[in-house]
Amino acid sequence: MFSVPLFIPLTAFRKVDKNETLGPKAGKYATYKNPEIFAYHRYSYYDLKKAANDVKLCTMESKLNKKENN
Repeated sequence: MFSVPLFIPLTAFRKVDKNETLGPKAGKYATYKNPEIFAYHRYSYYDLKKAANDVKLCTMESKLNKKENN
């Protein structure tokens, strides 16, 4: 199990049943080693991109504030 960073909304993921198989030939020891990708919602990449942009914006604003204060 992996932990989700605080800036990523949990709505980016869908609930997965314990008995559900995620994707064809997917599993930690199968051909496709990242079955979690099949647990995303249809718009997950939009949510993740928006979260990443928010983090970038905060970082850029922080750098600008440091320059202004120096």
